[in-house]
Amino acid sequence: MKTALIVTGLPASGKTTVARKISRSLSWPLLDKDDFLEALYDRHGVSDWAARKRLSRQSDVLFQHAACKLDHVVLVSHWRPSPDDPSGTPTEWLHHSFDHIAELHCSCTAKTAADRFLTRKRHPGHMDADRPSDLLFLQFERLETLYPLFPRNSFTIDTETTLYQTQLLAQVRALLTNR
Repeated sequence: MKTALIVTGLPASGKTTVARKISRSLSWPLLDKDDFLEALYDRHGVSDWAARKRLSRQSDVLFQHAACKLDHVVLVSHWRPSPDDPSGTPTEWLHHSFDHIAELHCSCTAKTAADRFLTRKRHPGHMDADRPSDLLFLQFERLETLYPLFPRNSFTIDTETTLYQTQLLAQVRALLTNR
């Protein structure tokens, strides 16, 4: 049975950190959309927001193709929380590609995510430094109300601190066996 554990949450909510731990613990492959995107940044360069957006959509396609080749996988991205939202990785393809989808939602406040976002260092192609902090906070505040994406088979962890880590693996295993 093809199974995907998708890790969701606001940008800078701890998705990649959590996904790496889970992937190692389950011995499942991990695909992070940013890895695909940053490879495209390196190959093509990013001159403006239009180029960045175009490369982001291309990386969505590469990410999806790689995921579909796997029987079980941990997937991390800034998933599109609404079909009307042009930002984020689309989710529609997941139901067509996997028999079972479980969601691990990383939850922190919009303020925490915005503070982390503004202080983290990522590939310059993301153009993070060009994002106004006040607008970023408002965007995150709106987005945080749209998670989890698949509430029927999801588990939410509070990533404000690292206290969540002790019980995480047992809870993820239970989520994956819930069909």
